[in-house]
Amino acid sequence: AGYGGKADATTDWSLLLENPSIDLTDPKMAEVAEIIVRNGLDSTPDRDINPAEKLTPEGLDRIAKRSETDTRLGASNESIKMALNMASQVMEGKARDEMAKLAEQSAYNRPIPSKISELQQLDIMTVWHYAPTGDRQETFSAGMSEQAWLQEIHHVMSVNTRIQYLQLELMARDAVVNAYTLSTMNDDD
Repeated sequence: AGYGGKADATTDWSLLLENPSIDLTDPKMAEVAEIIVRNGLDSTPDRDINPAEKLTPEGLDRIAKRSETDTRLGASNESIKMALNMASQVMEGKARDEMAKLAEQSAYNRPIPSKISELQQLDIMTVWHYAPTGDRQETFSAGMSEQAWLQEIHHVMSVNTRIQYLQLELMARDAVVNAYTLSTMNDDD
């Protein structure tokens, strides 16, 4: 099914990864995101085990394997939820407008919706520091006082600290996913 300019939006991860802000309050976008995740994690789930099967050795084996699979899928899902959470639109109003002003003072080249995500906020702030334009570029270092420089350094360090923390959270989730991937590769079944 087409959505957001994608021919098959239910399998195309670029819909969720191309933009730093995703409107998951839009019911259609939320539905497409859910289908993408479901298709990516478990596109062919096992059929339910009926009560009679649960009493057989084969049924008990299927229950155990399904439990393993569900645990691994849960870990993968947590990594995906973190990535989607970082891109969820949460900032609006005056705070969003301040970010839009920073984007205008830099070489920021992505659209800025009426609500932005934390990921887009960090994106704007890093570009604002990395690639200033106009008056900010011309006056950035010239004539800045020592206190202004210290504030600038503090601001950059704060942005970097937040980015590093988010990386740490993602790495922790990825470590679990990688452990499950390795255990799956080493399964004898």
